[in-house]
This record gives sequence, C-alpha cells and structure tokens, in this order.
Amino acid sequence: MATSTCELTFYPESPDKPLKIGNIFSGPAASSCITIDKASEIPGPDTDPLILYIVAHGIPNGVIREGIKVSDVSLAKTIRHHRRGAATLIVWDVCFAKSFLKVAHLGKWPSNYVHIFSCQAHERTWQVSGKGSQKQTLFSTELRAALGRLKTSGKAKTWGKLEEQLQTQLYPIQTPSIHPKNRSRLQHFDLP
Repeated sequence: MATSTCELTFYPESPDKPLKIGNIFSGPAASSCITIDKASEIPGPDTDPLILYIVAHGIPNGVIREGIKVSDVSLAKTIRHHRRGAATLIVWDVCFAKSFLKVAHLGKWPSNYVHIFSCQAHERTWQVSGKGSQKQTLFSTELRAALGRLKTSGKAKTWGKLEEQLQTQLYPIQTPSIHPKNRSRLQHFDLP
C-alpha cells in the first residue's frame, strides 16, 4: 500500500503567514499529503503506512497551540490512539524534539513507530524565509536535501545514513537523530 503523508501544524503564526514544511517527499508520499490542525484528525490505522510530520513551537513537556499548552502526554496518547499498530514515521520538527522520545508515564513507543527528531531535547529548531512572505522550517529544507542526496548516492539507503546526512548538513546549528534505526526501512515509507 502507498504511504500517505499528514502534516500536523501546531504553530502560533498568523494565518496569513503560515509556517510550512515545503515539498519534502516525492512519489506516493507527496501525492497524498494532507494538512491538519488538530491531533484528533490524525488518520487511523487503515492508512498504513503514514508519515506524520509535526510542525510546532515546542516547549518543555509539550507544544503550544494558539497560546495554549498541549502536553507531550496528551499528544503522544492521541497519536497512539489513532494509529494503533499501523506503521508510522513521525517527523518531530519542533524545538526540544528528542524530548518526545520518552514521554512520562507512557513508557517506550511501540515498535510500529520510527521517529525523526529535528534536534536534541535541549536544542531549538529554526525557520528560514521562503518565497514571498512564507516561512519554512530549516529542518524541512535540509530533510528534503538529505533525501535527495541519499536517493542519488548509490549507497545503502538506511536510517543511519539519513541521520548522518542530516547531522552533517545541520552541524553546528542543531543535531537531528532517528530512533530506532533498526526498525523497518526507509523504503517501507516510500522514501529513497
């Protein structure tokens, strides 16, 4: 089954100047991309596999949505409830991203999840100006470039190679990471 992509935007930007991730993915993952603004709209397990790209203003133990804190526990529970056992790649393009790997009181994420963190638990992530007044996240720009390089490199296409490429591109600004690197393969999510 083809991969679907879902962009969950929790960003306190004005509606006329949204923060976007740009065109990162190609193939089936790109053609099925939808944007949602509530975690309750995350597709269920019948959409398998799914890339869930979360753009948010991260704060310790949560994200901000329209000036209100959404706890990491609430967000993680909602994702797990909707996705159940379906294969899910979560791209956390938020400040303090890696803090979402270990959410208090929930234990480890189940084995059907792979996480790409834009930065470590103590780091911030950044924006860049896009065309016109539109802003994009720096991580989304670099993820698109890393996937493109990986696709044309002729080398093995693994989570480890993708992580290495991202870290090289973003050093010393932020340190992306992928967890776990031994579950599934990039190709499972229609990535190069």
